[in-house]
Amino acid sequence: MMINKIRDVERFLSKIKKTPTCWEWIGTSVPSGYGIFHLGRIRGESRDIRRIILAHRASWKVFKGEIGESLYILHKCNNRKCVNPNHLYQGSQKENVQDEIDSGTFIFGSKHPLSKLQESDIQKIVDFSKNGLSQRKIASMFGVDQALIWRIIHRKSWPHVKH
Repeated sequence: MMINKIRDVERFLSKIKKTPTCWEWIGTSVPSGYGIFHLGRIRGESRDIRRIILAHRASWKVFKGEIGESLYILHKCNNRKCVNPNHLYQGSQKENVQDEIDSGTFIFGSKHPLSKLQESDIQKIVDFSKNGLSQRKIASMFGVDQALIWRIIHRKSWPHVKH
């Protein structure tokens, strides 16, 4: 998917506020802080369809071209709203996660918006398991699936909580 329509590029550039360091995205953003850009309309069967792309990925496409298969666009500046192409680079999912961990922006544990557990629940889960309660029963008590309980007990999930 190329961004080559002049109208799309002009609209993209109108949603940037250049600061001394970053190019801040002032358009629509998602709750995680990343900007989103609505590409021009595509003719659908019954209606027009708009494609949505993350703003920093759109910036890469506008200024640098296509994104390699299975690659992410990462930020050197650790600013999710930044779309300055000089602050962006391509990397793998593993590099993306490591970059987030290194920069302190990786969301894990109870801070993750989809988390059903709190850090205080982890020790309770481990204690219930040590006392012979089945993983299925523990999962039912906490409203999660049994596989997550197994991962917690075996320190594959929630490793930041000591138990």
